[in-house]
Amino acid sequence: MLRLALLLLLLPVLLFAQPDTLWTRTLTGCFRCTLNSVCVTADSQFVAVGEGDSAGMFGYNLRTVRLNSAGGVLWDRAADMGQHEFGRVVLPKADGGFIAAGCAYAYIDDWAYEVFLVRVNAVGDTQWCHIYSGVDMVETYTMGMDTVPGGGYALVSITDTDSGGCAPVLIRVSEDGDSLWSRTYVRRSSYYDKGVGVVSLSDGFAILGSCCVSYPGSGAFRLIRTNAAGDTLWTRMYLRPDFWGSSHEPVCLARATDGGFILGGDIMVGPDGDRTGIWLVRTDSLGDTLWTRELSGPGNWIIGGMAVTRDSGFAIVGSGNSNWLLAKVDRSGNVRWTKSVEIGDAEISVELGEGVVQTPDGGFVAVGENFAPFMIRTAPDTLLPTSSGTVQRAPRTFALRDCYPNPFNSTTRIAFDLPVTSAVTLNVFDINGRTVTTLAQGTYAAGQHTLLFEGSSLASGMYFYRLRAGAFHDTRKMILLR
Repeated sequence: MLRLALLLLLLPVLLFAQPDTLWTRTLTGCFRCTLNSVCVTADSQFVAVGEGDSAGMFGYNLRTVRLNSAGGVLWDRAADMGQHEFGRVVLPKADGGFIAAGCAYAYIDDWAYEVFLVRVNAVGDTQWCHIYSGVDMVETYTMGMDTVPGGGYALVSITDTDSGGCAPVLIRVSEDGDSLWSRTYVRRSSYYDKGVGVVSLSDGFAILGSCCVSYPGSGAFRLIRTNAAGDTLWTRMYLRPDFWGSSHEPVCLARATDGGFILGGDIMVGPDGDRTGIWLVRTDSLGDTLWTRELSGPGNWIIGGMAVTRDSGFAIVGSGNSNWLLAKVDRSGNVRWTKSVEIGDAEISVELGEGVVQTPDGGFVAVGENFAPFMIRTAPDTLLPTSSGTVQRAPRTFALRDCYPNPFNSTTRIAFDLPVTSAVTLNVFDINGRTVTTLAQGTYAAGQHTLLFEGSSLASGMYFYRLRAGAFHDTRKMILLR
């Protein structure tokens, strides 16, 4: 009985052990620098964006960094578009380049912080840059971006109102960065509301913002669902029932694999509300709450970024008790593991992770700061049998999952589950039943697998993907929009 009790105590540690660190990088040669967002490029390298002043003078420039899979810096560029530039979000492009968004202190009609979008090729050369006047951003760190099905981008930020308040603003731009339209979502012109994240859907957008009254952080999370023209369809508010009137600071938004949403932000926790914790809200596609979770511990816990993982869970990066924090939450909201990384002296600085992305092998790359830009890569997050005999968990059934995103523009990811090692074939067909490509053919180990489908050479339309694994077979559809 004692031996069984010890096994039950040890089992969660074996199942939910944090991943090992593969490498870390601290970038030098820049004054007051940080990295805020990271993405995986089409050739499985990494690009991060942020800001800093390489001259050590007053002012900031957009900073873009490209690293190979081993953490080697391929190039490190600074772009000067005015007085100050802050890189906030980066997304990959199929040609190996990327698109980055942020804010720039620029003169158009007057000096003001405006939203910018820049297109960069695979070797770091700027192809074009657009600055969108009339937004007049109130905060330099508030920004979200997503690729729109059919081409182009959606950007969300914060703009001032006529009565001294502020509100979320959604900007729709073309594939070449030309402004198509913008919408501002004002509850009351004196309220301090803001927009921090956006998700593009097949028929519109979802926007995460704050629902504040008189100062930043008071009030609740606010989720706005719009149609494709930006008109509001519905709005939902989220706050902890026992925290009415206290700080709720939304930070990031992502779309879950089932079509719902995951909202992340900071709240005040503790008996006296004297420290900060991370609050997650999981909703369905209509914004109804499925579950909420609080992540907290000694000291302040702060969320900086979030990503949906291939097993339908969520990776979170931020700060925990002044150290870097990386955490994994499963699809039901259970914390699978947390990883604390002490970079420097936590007594004199707050180490904050700002962006995270899952790597092709199932690990993670996260970026952030501790006086200097910092990057970390972890080993794969796997719960499968290992050669060392560690007891780990495999899927219980065969499954072919919906690809994400869907509809998609150029690339999408197709995931499937194998409870046992199996002979696998995964084919893609057009609407006439012709084979377009074979994504997988061979023996795959038990586990969860994700493959990238590249459709940049195909015409727009409906396609099908079919998985055969032993006696199991399933077919699903996907839509390519160009």
